[in-house]
Amino acid sequence: MRTLSFRVRCGLGLALLAWAAPWSAQTTYDAVDEQLGRMIAAALVHHPQPQALEARAAERDAQAAVHGGLPEAMLNYRWFGAGPETRVGPQRHGIELRQPIDWPGARRQAESVDRHHAEADRLQAAAFRRQLIADVKRSYFELAHLQEALAVNTEERVLMERYEQIALDRYANGQGNQQSVVKAQTEVSRLDERRLALQQSERQQLERLRYLTGESVNITSIRLRPFPARDKPGTTEPLPEQQAFDAQRSAQQARIEQLQIERKPDFTVGLGWIEVGDREDLAGITNPPPDNGQDVFSLMLGVKLPTQRARTQRKIDAVEAGERAIEARRNAFEQERDYRLQDAWTRWSSLGERFDVYREAIVPQASRTLASADAAYATGRLPFLDLLDAQRVTFQARLAMHRLWVDRWIAAAEIERWSGQPFPAGEMR
Repeated sequence: MRTLSFRVRCGLGLALLAWAAPWSAQTTYDAVDEQLGRMIAAALVHHPQPQALEARAAERDAQAAVHGGLPEAMLNYRWFGAGPETRVGPQRHGIELRQPIDWPGARRQAESVDRHHAEADRLQAAAFRRQLIADVKRSYFELAHLQEALAVNTEERVLMERYEQIALDRYANGQGNQQSVVKAQTEVSRLDERRLALQQSERQQLERLRYLTGESVNITSIRLRPFPARDKPGTTEPLPEQQAFDAQRSAQQARIEQLQIERKPDFTVGLGWIEVGDREDLAGITNPPPDNGQDVFSLMLGVKLPTQRARTQRKIDAVEAGERAIEARRNAFEQERDYRLQDAWTRWSSLGERFDVYREAIVPQASRTLASADAAYATGRLPFLDLLDAQRVTFQARLAMHRLWVDRWIAAAEIERWSGQPFPAGEMR
């Protein structure tokens, strides 16, 4: 069988699997298939999409920290060009310090909005990683079938070359006909064409695995495990997608509370100082007032009046509509989850029953038929076309049985993906 190559550091790959995605480290098949485990570890670490979501979550966390504390104060300087004259002297310079103060809880709610959005982004990254594991498994199992198909193709071609040589010998001795030779040669060409198609599909799966893992893929011969004996999952765990919807809804609710606080007034407090010079007019010089040239100090209190209550209500209405949309998407996701889980379980059960039929009846019977036909053809008691039919049935039955095997493992990966717990488990049979 062809040897394919895969460069991922063994020990580090499995360590990264547990570090990068603890919610997925307990998946079933890769726990004993080290090659698949390394690929999953590489995909979890290197795929850019979850990294982008994690980076956005970090950005939102940083933005949430900005909302803490009071708003920035404002320092104003004023210069009186004409020097307005007052009873105690002309005003020359002025300094004013203002500090806005939000209604209690306003900034806390703004921080809560960003925190909930950050949590939703992290959960979406977790959901993407769960799907990524299922995608890697699907490609890995498909590649296992292509390897088996190539092995069967090689075995079938060797057998067909043997039949071709027998047909040539018989034709040369006058015991056979040219049609058998031509038919055998045609079958060899058909198998060669089939091999090229399988190799193309193999390259496509390897390229997909390279895209999923972010590394050059080099895979040795894959030997799928036997079927575990496992009943239908008794319970399902909440998926990251559902938790992300909950976090988004919490963000919307925090935003509504934030807008309701905007209906409350904000305050501004301030201190002012104005430099006042001595009176320089004749009356001020001859008869200066007692507080001549005394600077002026002031205290200011301002209130922002929430006059745009109708506009604030429209914002609240929009956020509430968004919250209802999130709830609708969550319900749609849960309905899809129930369907996909039931569909995967139905396929898992059906494929297992069909596989048992092939393993216990169809493949053994086809193998015995081919052995009998081979012996009969070697002694000249069976036409070549009948031998060819027996050969085709045997190899097609083997491939069909392996296809059922692969499809069942793919169904198991989907059950694991949508149930939120490792599947399958239990004793091997």
